[in-house]
Amino acid sequence: MYIAGEHNYYIIMLSIIILITACYISLNIVSKISIVTYKYKLFWLFTSAITMGIGIWSFHFIGMLAFQINIKITYHFGLTFLSAVAVITGSFIAFYLIVRKNLRGSSVFFAGLFMAISIILMDYLAMKAMRMPATMSHELPWMIVSMVIAFIASYLSLFIFIQFRKNQANKLITLLSAIVMSIAISGAHYAGKLATKYFIANEQVLTPYSLNTTLLYEVIISIVILYCVAMLLMFYERNLL
Repeated sequence: MYIAGEHNYYIIMLSIIILITACYISLNIVSKISIVTYKYKLFWLFTSAITMGIGIWSFHFIGMLAFQINIKITYHFGLTFLSAVAVITGSFIAFYLIVRKNLRGSSVFFAGLFMAISIILMDYLAMKAMRMPATMSHELPWMIVSMVIAFIASYLSLFIFIQFRKNQANKLITLLSAIVMSIAISGAHYAGKLATKYFIANEQVLTPYSLNTTLLYEVIISIVILYCVAMLLMFYERNLL
């Protein structure tokens, strides 16, 4: 039989706030890369990619914890770690393409493409990491929709950011780009969830839903620490120029 789940909308809102914050901090760092010396450019690229990647991964993971389904779920550490590596790598490539001096339209296209691919790859690797007494299947139309959303919104957010990053209202433009990028990530995530069906062969595996609050708090504390470190680095950036 197929089983359905529900979502805790308070936890979903928390995950989206974390995601927007991650995108905003990362884009803020990227906007500073053009004024730093070459010696520190790679450092800031890694910092922005790690902040973005862990933020996206945390959004997905908290979103999964918000999914209330009556079966026991654990996670394979290796695949979970690999999903984080995938999105950090994709973020690094995307940011590397858009901070080059000779920026072309094709660079923005490929930056959006790499970002979208990494989001989709992270999403499905994280779902593959789920260990549960159920079989997952995916509906192709919704999978395609999730991929299209991820690419269009990723490209649009990077395009907006690049076009207006020298504007005096840079903070507002960065926030707008962060929100659009968050729409890309959350849209791809929840379209992917709609594409996923859960089948159980025996009703005896059904258990009362219980939120893993310990794991939720661990993820939240980890991401807050990461954000604080990133903000401190930005605060002291003038010492690194």
